[in-house]
Amino acid sequence: MAFLHTLAQAYKEQLNVKEDTQRLKGASGSLPAFIISLQEEPVFCICSNWENAMHLFSDLSQILGEEKELLLMPETRLGSIESESVERMEILRRIANGFKGILILTPNTLVDKVPSTHRLQDDGQIIKLGDIVSMTALIAELQDKGFEPVNFVGTKGEYAKRGGILDLYPFNAKYPIRLEFFGDEIDSIREFEPGSQKSISRLQRIQLLDNPEQITAENDILNLIPKGTKTFLQNYAEVKSVLLEMDAQSILKEIQAYKPIHFGAFIGNVEGKTQSYQSKPQPAFDAKIALLRDKLKQNQKKDWTTYILCDTRSQELRLRELLDLEENRKDLILKLDSIHEGFELPEQKLAVYTDHQIFNRYHRPTLKKQKQKHGGFSIRELLNLSAGDFVTHIDYGIGKYAGLHKMEVQGRMQEVVKLFFKDNDTLYVSINALHKLHKYTGKEGHQPKLTKLGTPEWDRIKGNTKKKIKDISRELIKLYAQRKSTKAYAFSEDTTWQKEMEASFLYEDTPDQSKSWEDVKKDMQQESAMDRLVCGDVGFGKTEIAIRAAFKAVQDGKQVAVLVPTTVLAAQHYETFSQRLSNYPVRVEVVSRFRTEAENKRVTEKLKEGKIDIIIGTHRLASKKMEIPNLGLLIIDEEQRFGVAVKERLRQVKANVDTLTLTATPIPRTLSFSLMGARDFSIIATPPPNRQPIETQIHSFEKDLIRDAILYETSRGGQVFFVHNRVQSIEDMADVIRSLAPNIRVRVGHAQMNPEELENIMM
Repeated sequence: MAFLHTLAQAYKEQLNVKEDTQRLKGASGSLPAFIISLQEEPVFCICSNWENAMHLFSDLSQILGEEKELLLMPETRLGSIESESVERMEILRRIANGFKGILILTPNTLVDKVPSTHRLQDDGQIIKLGDIVSMTALIAELQDKGFEPVNFVGTKGEYAKRGGILDLYPFNAKYPIRLEFFGDEIDSIREFEPGSQKSISRLQRIQLLDNPEQITAENDILNLIPKGTKTFLQNYAEVKSVLLEMDAQSILKEIQAYKPIHFGAFIGNVEGKTQSYQSKPQPAFDAKIALLRDKLKQNQKKDWTTYILCDTRSQELRLRELLDLEENRKDLILKLDSIHEGFELPEQKLAVYTDHQIFNRYHRPTLKKQKQKHGGFSIRELLNLSAGDFVTHIDYGIGKYAGLHKMEVQGRMQEVVKLFFKDNDTLYVSINALHKLHKYTGKEGHQPKLTKLGTPEWDRIKGNTKKKIKDISRELIKLYAQRKSTKAYAFSEDTTWQKEMEASFLYEDTPDQSKSWEDVKKDMQQESAMDRLVCGDVGFGKTEIAIRAAFKAVQDGKQVAVLVPTTVLAAQHYETFSQRLSNYPVRVEVVSRFRTEAENKRVTEKLKEGKIDIIIGTHRLASKKMEIPNLGLLIIDEEQRFGVAVKERLRQVKANVDTLTLTATPIPRTLSFSLMGARDFSIIATPPPNRQPIETQIHSFEKDLIRDAILYETSRGGQVFFVHNRVQSIEDMADVIRSLAPNIRVRVGHAQMNPEELENIMM
């Protein structure tokens, strides 16, 4: 059972909501999520906006684990991608079929119209292997469901006929499906990759649902939720304001029929029985470990139990070192877990703090569906398994799939997966724990050995595998060490400042980012000169690695040069480095054409005198006039943007200087050197948590479409870059944009402007 769920259960008596309560007062931080998690399902929650809904969903998913089903209804928006509409329709189907978990909604999802219950309960057409189906009749059925004929399928809702083969891309499928007919019999059902046309997996059945865009939506979502369902409403005043703006007074009346329990900071004038919680929000520590230590001493004197929840294992290890924490200390416990905001319960002598609040880091909601990022089954994938297929349970080993069964668990009927292990040992797995099951993959034709339950066999196999991986890693490190011959300065081990600075990073390190930083740190602490290429997409965290490396170099009294290809990027890096290192005595400067010659000359003199720790600049840094007497680290951003002359100059400089190169698009020569081992290579391939995929759409020039896109982006506080291909007509295009969106600030920037004007616009 997950720690947060155990913690909630331990305080169930004090946190439970009493009957007839209509207001919750004094529930600070993420305490409302703990309270909601203790309710008997079904429960539905209305949050005041999408961000609050995501944070509540994140907190509940961490607290509940696999104990209850949890759904967050996605909002429809301009340019919604296909997968969102399908996900939304699947959630609506589950609600219509008697959902028994916790459902989270927002005012926007309350206003959106949904199909009727009868239409949502329609499971569509099921096609199984061996079914007798006329291809002509099936194509007619597809057309009725909104499918369109094409030569090759590539988008959901398309089909293509070629002889006895029918390719189709169901609206609810991850990949297109290939049906092979033998006469009128379905002889084969396979998923395939649309680009290569290669088969991915064989299936036993598929489900054909109607195009969600063509299903008539005429009801409110509240029509799907029984009136007796327990309801929690966050920030009623805000919810009311949003609904009134959308002219949805009728929705407000419908909400009142559920007698909601109000919570949050903006309840408004709501009458009813109030239940108070004597809780307090997490104190502000402002990334100061001394303040945290003082608070922990106060809690210890008052005989409190304090939990500090760490988003990552590396954060936990850093905090243990910074606090010099003993392993067996009972009053202070560090846990690898995540909630949005910490809180204190003085009467219960309990404090729950979060590491991201301690270090003022932005907390991204941790969505439950991320559990499946390393594999695991979905319900749809499970239905395509056949009895006897080999599966791997992450905790118990290799077994055989024996189908879905219903059994009574704690007085309730639940659907479970039945697995057979060695000697016919049987294990039942709840469908809420499907992320722990994986389809067995091994050498083709190889029959795996089943695992015996109740023995250490599986743990031994996993342990041996980990040991082999570590052995290979050690060999690689030895090999790299032998390659290094150039002597250079060996930087010191991490200081307390280094650990504090890393812990204060606003976002959670991705696994690749952590690994890349460990690689860079290890290189810097060796006597041989570092020459490492860090390759990763825009926004994946390369700059943070550069900042940490620069800070490490400065602490040993070395100077750092950061070479960038453009003036705008130099200004951006100067801002980022200065802000990130503002709490430390580090002198950061920039030379660029955005500054006057006098300012650049002053910076050059200071650099020569050793009064600047980190210098950021463009090609000017590679000129002979720039003297950096104590250079210890050279950081090159986007090396492929520099010409041969600059690189020749750098080659003279960096013979025994640690060099870190950052790029999103390495040139073939750089990449080749890295792959052959002449340069060390780190890849940041993992996107930051909850990063939305970049969506590219190609359209003809339509003013209405451009206006809608601009207004959507600016309405959520975002910025829009409009790229035009002619400097001569750029002002005319700007006038077109101003006429489309008269209330939006529009500025023009291009390379033919003088530096001061361009700087003002970009800033």
